[in-house]
Amino acid sequence: MRRPKPYFKKSHRAWYVNIHGRPIRLAGEAEGEEAAHIKYDKLMAGSQPIAHDIPVVSLFERFLEHHKSGSADAAYEFYRHALDSFAHYIGPRLRLSRLRPFHVNEWIKRDHKTTKRVTKKGIVDTGKPTADHRNLDGPY
Repeated sequence: MRRPKPYFKKSHRAWYVNIHGRPIRLAGEAEGEEAAHIKYDKLMAGSQPIAHDIPVVSLFERFLEHHKSGSADAAYEFYRHALDSFAHYIGPRLRLSRLRPFHVNEWIKRDHKTTKRVTKKGIVDTGKPTADHRNLDGPY
C-alpha cells in the first residue's frame, strides 16, 4: 500500500494528508511545513505494523509515546502506571509472539486488589479485581 504524503492546500492555507480517503489537517500556513511533517510523523507512527518478535515492553513504549501529546495528563499517567506494572510482572525480555492471555490473568491475580463488600458477617472479599494495583518502584 502506498504511504500518503502531506500536501499544502492553498484554498484552506493549511497542510493536510489524506488517510483512508479523508483529509486530515496537520498544520496551518503560519505553523509551517516543518510542524506539518512532525505531526504527520506522529500520526503515521501509530499506524506502522508491529513486528511479532519485538519485546512487549517496546510496544508499551510506542503506545505511551503515541499518547504522550494526544492524551490528558491523567490518562497518560494511568496508562503508564498500568503498563509499568505489567512490564514489571512479565520482565523486559518477553517477546510479543510469546505473549498469551494467561500472562494478563496471572498479573491481575497477583498485582490487583479485589473489591470488598460489607455484609452482616463483616467485610467480604468479592474476588473481583479493581483498577487499583500495587505501587512499583520504576518501570520493569
